[in-house]
Amino acid sequence: MRADGVLVASADAELTERLAAFWRLLPVEAVVATSAAEAVAALRSREFDLVLADPEVSGSVGEVAAELDGGPDVLALPQASAYLEPGLLRQACALLDARRRRGGAPGLLDSIVFSLIESQRDLTAARLVLAGLDGTCPDAVIVTGAQGRIIYCNEAAARLCGAGRQELLDRPLASVLVIDPALPLSEAQPYGQVAVGFDASVHSVATGARALVEAVTAEPADAAGRPIGSVSVLRDVTAVRQLVRELTEANQRLQTVNARLEALSHTDSLTTVHNHRFFHERLRQEEAASRRYGYHVSLLMLDIDDFKAVNDTYGHVTGDRVLRALARALERELRGTDVLCRYGGEEFTVILGHTTAPQVPEVAERLRRAVERLHEIDPSVPRPITASFGGATLRPDERAEKLIDRADAALYRAKRAGKNSVFTDDP
Repeated sequence: MRADGVLVASADAELTERLAAFWRLLPVEAVVATSAAEAVAALRSREFDLVLADPEVSGSVGEVAAELDGGPDVLALPQASAYLEPGLLRQACALLDARRRRGGAPGLLDSIVFSLIESQRDLTAARLVLAGLDGTCPDAVIVTGAQGRIIYCNEAAARLCGAGRQELLDRPLASVLVIDPALPLSEAQPYGQVAVGFDASVHSVATGARALVEAVTAEPADAAGRPIGSVSVLRDVTAVRQLVRELTEANQRLQTVNARLEALSHTDSLTTVHNHRFFHERLRQEEAASRRYGYHVSLLMLDIDDFKAVNDTYGHVTGDRVLRALARALERELRGTDVLCRYGGEEFTVILGHTTAPQVPEVAERLRRAVERLHEIDPSVPRPITASFGGATLRPDERAEKLIDRADAALYRAKRAGKNSVFTDDP
């Protein structure tokens, strides 16, 4: 049920102020009018239960009240403002009580008692909340009044400020704790109409200690919109943020190590080109992509001719230098999209994406000449070396394993034909 509405209509400012002050002690909404026109306008704009009007305005008010369906009771005010008769106030309260009871609501006295009970219950609940915040809440709770001075803080807040609780009371918050929001207010998170949440850096004026906090601050206002203070809850997350930072850095280091390990697992340790394992993984990927997007994939297999003689004559250390030199020479002749791998021993493979069957012999011949010239341009190669090449292009619906078999068969034919040559398994 709405609060009772009482209109006090009188040109006597002292009288209207006294009456309004009386009604505001009760669960009553009091409106003051200082002229007949003002009183009539108030009656027509909202609903009242009782009108107290002096003789100067009672006539006009009475006429309007009589026109209204279920209009307010009208009670005449005394001529003089020096004294308010208790009987008048008792009579006014009786009129309001009668209206309340007709509407099934408790009388004024009952309402006052109920309001006191509600207030006491709210006060008890507030005390229980504060008691919990004092001893068990790990977050700092600071309450300031309208003037910005601390009227309550818990033990966690005292520790954050580096001072005793009694020492902090009635001091401006800014004089004991400096709060620097880490985010602009426009980026803060709203919590309802009066509260915002943000990350902040704080430091104690008393000790200079700094901390990172997650903060929620509310600035409630009274019914007139005037601020009545603030409530701030500050959670110290310094240790948590440090741990998160350390975990993030450790995770980044781990990712770097994993990337290096992944690269090593796909790399031939001697020549630093891709290894046998990577060759098979990549060729299967190219097979799938070729089938899906319809482009050509070709494969070259090459073997250094008579490489055993190099090892037998110059030793395996020199043989290793030759393998490394050959790998560099091949890389210089290939495109960035081509994939060079060491297949095993002195045998290498090259996966040629977007390469048709007629283009394969051209690429192989360019690589064969680069190997043939290697002794002339690289002093780590003690004697002329050559290589034999076999090539093949992936056919529709052909598997990668079959492509390897055909390229290997072409390489075998190049060996049988006298080495240092190029053969392909495609027309």
